[in-house]
This record gives sequence, structure tokens and C-alpha cells, in this order.
Amino acid sequence: MAGACARACAKRKAITVEPGKLTVDADRCIKCGKCVDSCRKGAMTGKNGYLLTFGGTFGSVVSPGRSATPIVFDKTTLFRVVDAAIDYFERYAEPKERLASTIKRRGWDEFQETVRGAFEAGEAARDGTANSAKNRL
Repeated sequence: MAGACARACAKRKAITVEPGKLTVDADRCIKCGKCVDSCRKGAMTGKNGYLLTFGGTFGSVVSPGRSATPIVFDKTTLFRVVDAAIDYFERYAEPKERLASTIKRRGWDEFQETVRGAFEAGEAARDGTANSAKNRL
């Protein structure tokens, strides 16, 4: 059934289907995978991974987290990135401070550099190359 992927993404409207053409709007796509699961024609493909976001808050002040790395596809890299985020928080957090506040106080770029470094090291270790992750960013 043509267009099943677009119907699976009806809320975000990230996919449009025209005769002979499928378009994904990267700014609207949240990489949930519903389009891949719904596509019977093989036009949408993907593999499972982890989309990590950091700095989100709940409670009286709600804000979404931000993605600091590309999608992580293996658990070794996942643990490296999460460990780097925890180490960053342990090193720089003030007493009773949330990660979001620590990131805001110290700057997103510094935090992102820390976790991206862990991501790149994990990808390089997985692939056995020093530059494999940089080529994907």
C-alpha cells in the first residue's frame, strides 16, 4: 500500500509521497522508526539505534533534551557516551543542580564536545579506524 510510511508519520508530517518520489523532511523527522516499520515496499529502511538527548527537565519547568551525538548503533559506544555525560556532571555540577542547569551554566558547546569525543572514540574502537566517526558527523 503506497504511502503507508507517510500515514505512519501523520502527526509530524515529515514524509511526503508523490508519484515516483518519496521525500523525508529531516527537520521534522524525529527518527522514531514508524515509517520503516510500516513500509511494505522497502522504500524506507533503517537499523535500530539509540538517539540520546541530554539536558531535558520535568517538573515545574519542562524542556526537551537536545541531541549531542548522531544516532548510536552499538552498546559499547552508548556506554562510553553515557559515562562521559555522567563524568561531566560529577565534575562540574553544583550541589543539588540538575544536568540541564550545569550544561546551561557551563555552555552547550563544552558539554557536546565532551560527549562527541566519547562517541568518536567508541565508533573508532568499533570500526577499528580513527576517522570513521568524523566522516558520519
